[in-house]
Amino acid sequence: MTAAAPALSSRLGRVKPSSTLAMTSKVLELQQKGVEVIGFAAGEPDFPTWQHVCEAAHQAIRGGDGLALKLLEGAEVGVVGGNDFGSADHFRILYATSMELIEQGMDKIERYLRSP
Repeated sequence: MTAAAPALSSRLGRVKPSSTLAMTSKVLELQQKGVEVIGFAAGEPDFPTWQHVCEAAHQAIRGGDGLALKLLEGAEVGVVGGNDFGSADHFRILYATSMELIEQGMDKIERYLRSP
């Protein structure tokens, strides 16, 4: 007997496909058919990133707990900042609760992040 798969959040139905990945897939499909297509939708730069851009990005990542504090104060949702588990550019939420509470928290985070 196999266990039933856990219910997924209804929020997943609102996730839209990536237009970048869709275009890249279309380019690859055409190239496999022999059509000469140059894809500009996605890729990697062929030049080094400017030093000041790298430094700004690293500074933003190192400040990963700032988002956790903003979510606590602005959305009234407690999350663990990424610095606490070795990944400063992420945050952690607790899944050991009901799906209803997870969805409520995610709705609050979404409203906060969309607010001006």
